[in-house]
Amino acid sequence: MTNSIQQAPTNSIANPELPPEILHQASVQIYEANRQRYPDDPLYQLEQRLNFDDIAHQCAGFSHTQGVTHTIPRLVRVLFLKYWHNWSLRVTEQQVQNDLRVKQFTKYALHEFAPDFSTICRFEQWVSAHCPRAYFDLILKQVDEQFPSQRTQTQKGDTFAMIANAARESLVTLIRHSSQRLLRAIAEQKGWAYEQVVDLVGQANLTGEEEKSYHRMTAEEKAQQLHTAVSVAYASLDLQGRQPSEAVQEWVTHLEKLLADNLHITWQADGQLGEVTRLPSKKQGSYRMGSATDPEATYRKHDDQDDLGYNVSVITNGEFVREIQADTGATPDAKPLPQLLRNQLEHHNLAAEKIVYDQAAGSGKTMAEVHQATGGQTQLVVKPREMNKQGKLFGPRDFTLDPRSYTLTCPNGVTSQTAYRSGSGDGWNFRFAPVQCVDCPLRLQCRLKPDAETIRQVFISDYRTFEEKAWAYTLTESYKEEMRARSDVERQIAGLVRYCGARRARAAGLKRADFQAKMSGAVFNAKRLIQKHLLRERQARKEAEEARTRGGVCLVTA
Repeated sequence: MTNSIQQAPTNSIANPELPPEILHQASVQIYEANRQRYPDDPLYQLEQRLNFDDIAHQCAGFSHTQGVTHTIPRLVRVLFLKYWHNWSLRVTEQQVQNDLRVKQFTKYALHEFAPDFSTICRFEQWVSAHCPRAYFDLILKQVDEQFPSQRTQTQKGDTFAMIANAARESLVTLIRHSSQRLLRAIAEQKGWAYEQVVDLVGQANLTGEEEKSYHRMTAEEKAQQLHTAVSVAYASLDLQGRQPSEAVQEWVTHLEKLLADNLHITWQADGQLGEVTRLPSKKQGSYRMGSATDPEATYRKHDDQDDLGYNVSVITNGEFVREIQADTGATPDAKPLPQLLRNQLEHHNLAAEKIVYDQAAGSGKTMAEVHQATGGQTQLVVKPREMNKQGKLFGPRDFTLDPRSYTLTCPNGVTSQTAYRSGSGDGWNFRFAPVQCVDCPLRLQCRLKPDAETIRQVFISDYRTFEEKAWAYTLTESYKEEMRARSDVERQIAGLVRYCGARRARAAGLKRADFQAKMSGAVFNAKRLIQKHLLRERQARKEAEEARTRGGVCLVTA
């Protein structure tokens, strides 16, 4: 497809009797006059600095069946402006239709209709499903071409919350809502009306419409409400049939996980539902659903905040976003880091010399995974966490490991050769028998109960070598400087969430959240690219002025 002006009458708001050449020439003159009047407009700067042809090439597989055809290069620019300004679909349509600068940037002539919001929506969904990295990767590629030094800078990493496009739901409401979603999927598969399926489980039990307010219920009534909701959930699961559709299977999985993550359920001998009680908070599932509107969103607990949504990981070099990825909210901060580094190596052929992270990535396992992901090319600069250390007592780092004989020596010089593979961690448990610790002058510093005749057990991680190297690096001046500079990543995150639309998810689902995060990163990089060019031009003018002044030429204007 090309960027040629559409000539079909259905795509034009002008008099169809006017020759297309005249309409085209009028657009060119008006656009050029507007450009000269506002030369510093961001969209005009963007037009000069970025090329969207490669993105359009990746999106060439999109097609739609409307009578009016909008070219791929135009739709690529329209979608980019939607995220550039954080517009909704309908606002995007209005702006492309009515704003001269926007219409010129998207390559529409004045007399042409903009794409309607449904066309923009279909294109956005297609790009999200088929080439979600296109904008981010190709804009970053142009950044590297225009500023090659960006590839050699030290990188920093951190995470932030993206709030789900869904309201939190109480457990009973969540069970009922999930049951309703399952029943809708079953009704669609069977070709039935939704009301027919609801009648099989009971309308009142499914919606709780005859119940009084939760806050006015007694403890017994609340327990009965939960029991009824669970019974309806199992009745809904029983309707799935032998060959459930993909949608039915999806909601069966969500509902079964919801019940397992939150409840302890017993069954009577006759197969009837027995006692239903909530699990203690420590025994509940880590990746718990928070809303049936977006079942992939989970709770992100960070400091004192508890957000339902997604955990977005960012890698920057202090100026540009080098990699970005959204995971469900309950994902630990450091878990996505190795994958982000693999993505950066795969899509940009780049493995940074160093990446600076907070103590969330301070485990030996994360260090080993980073080493493996980059083939040893990237050093993780981080303060290691003190693992298995009890207060001021001696911890694993106070014991000396001999890797050749695989023996462990305590601070008092006693050596243990008794080691067993740990069943709860990646490492070995070394044991010091009570007889080895008799009359030890360091018992008060080594044992919680110095007088107890018990085995002293010390866990030695498989990743001890990585941890020791990280501890040694914390004593260097380079480490201190790099950790001081790590605050740059906070400014990048502030820019993403405040000015690039990365704080709140616009759609449900992890894939759409990840696509939105990458589009926000692409917009951030484009804005930063324009800023760097303007700063460079300003500096060049300043240096030229200083050179003229030193040469004895002084320009004075009235």
